[in-house]
Amino acid sequence: MNRRLSRTKKTATIVLALVGIGTMAFYTLCDTECSYLQGDVLGIDLKLVGILFMAVVAVLAGAERDDFLRATLAAGLGGEVFLLWFQLKEDVYCPYCLAFAACVVLTFAVNYETPAERGWRRLPYLLGGVRFSPASRHYPLILFVLAGFAFLVLTFSGSTLPAYAAETGPCVYGRGEKEVRVYSDYFCAPCRRVEPKIEKLTEEIARNGKGRVLLIDTPMHRETVLYARYYIYATGAGGETLESANQVRRALFEAAEKGLKTESELRNFLKARKIKVVQRDTAPFFRKYNDYIKEDGVRSTPTVVIAGRAGKKHYSGEEDVLRALEETRLGDSDSGAE
Repeated sequence: MNRRLSRTKKTATIVLALVGIGTMAFYTLCDTECSYLQGDVLGIDLKLVGILFMAVVAVLAGAERDDFLRATLAAGLGGEVFLLWFQLKEDVYCPYCLAFAACVVLTFAVNYETPAERGWRRLPYLLGGVRFSPASRHYPLILFVLAGFAFLVLTFSGSTLPAYAAETGPCVYGRGEKEVRVYSDYFCAPCRRVEPKIEKLTEEIARNGKGRVLLIDTPMHRETVLYARYYIYATGAGGETLESANQVRRALFEAAEKGLKTESELRNFLKARKIKVVQRDTAPFFRKYNDYIKEDGVRSTPTVVIAGRAGKKHYSGEEDVLRALEETRLGDSDSGAE
């Protein structure tokens, strides 16, 4: 039988659902860096799925449909078990995803009811049970947990590490003891914003012998591989300066901002900018890019990795990246390791 929720449970459930919605909304809108912990369910972005899930929870709580609410939360709990397993397996952890999982667990706990069954019959009902109508069977919630887990197993598609699928060595600009690896994506809004400052700082670092600069295209977005290929076409012969390489990157960032996604559009755009492209084998470049990305464990853009005798330091996000490059420019990048 579907019982009515107490006022306290109802309020707590709706508040937690709104916190979950807010967490996913902030994750969607956050523009300090582009993260590569991504996934979808049946082609729908996982963040949107989380928002819809918590919206359903809030509606069921508001309508005081207790049994339907607990069954939904149990299914969500099973889904979160899968997503936590996925993060453990990949050794990549998303703070927004973990916060959302905590909301689901807390909401389930708020609505937990001690099973009435006794003895061995109690075992399947340790998480509780639901009855959808007076004539309905009493179903153990573990069934809904398993159903939620199985649903994600069958429908979830996720990725955590940037990679150039089966198709990168970047040119090294400048000299110096330190190696400055700049990871960015043409379709990453924070990268686009910070690129002009990165250009200026890296050119000064290379010019003044403060470090060797590597520019590594990182495929956070599906279209980036095409852009990375054309960057290699325009610069891959070697011998160009960092200034000329940055000119190509500037054009590619502009093309991405305009939303150009086909090869013909991009080729014509670069031609109009008087940037010469020569088709060449990109496989060795892409293999080297992958090696750097995996070695440095890059999970988001913009990221800068500074490698030297003292080891490597990682900086992610606009402010930290610019701070690291400024310190390197001044010869003081040994401070503030992350």
